[in-house]
Amino acid sequence: MKRYILLLPPGGAPEGCFEAAAGLAKADGAELKAIYVVDSIWSRYSAADWLSTGPSRSDFDRYMQDTLRREGEGLIDGFSRAAAEAGLSVTAEISEGDPAEALIKAARSWHADAVVVPSGQKKLKAVLEKTGLVVHSV
Repeated sequence: MKRYILLLPPGGAPEGCFEAAAGLAKADGAELKAIYVVDSIWSRYSAADWLSTGPSRSDFDRYMQDTLRREGEGLIDGFSRAAAEAGLSVTAEISEGDPAEALIKAARSWHADAVVVPSGQKKLKAVLEKTGLVVHSV
C-alpha cells in the first residue's frame, strides 16, 4: 500500500487542499498522514532582540509555540473531518523544528511514497525534491 504524507502549513491550507489530498490518496489506495510543524524560527527571532529581558523572550517564544500548536490542532481536526467524509482514516502529528527538516524526517521514518504540499510552497517543494522525495502539489 502506498503512503502519502501531507504538510499542513501555518495559516491554513488553501481552499480545497484537504479534499485534493484525500482524493489523491483515495484514488491511489494510499494511506494518508498529515503533519503540522511548529516552526522553531520564533525562538531565533526573540533571541536576537537585545532589548528584551531573558524572561520576556522566553515568554514570547512560549506564546508563539502554544499559538502555533493550537493552530496545528485545529488544522489536523479539519483535515481529519475532510478525510473521514472521503471515507479515509488518517493519522496526524504535530512536530517542532525546521519545517523542511521535520517533513523530510517524518516522510522517511514513515516510509512515505510521496509528500503532498499545498500550492504556493515552491521553496519547500524544491528542497524536498532535492532529497529525492516525490512531491505532489495540491
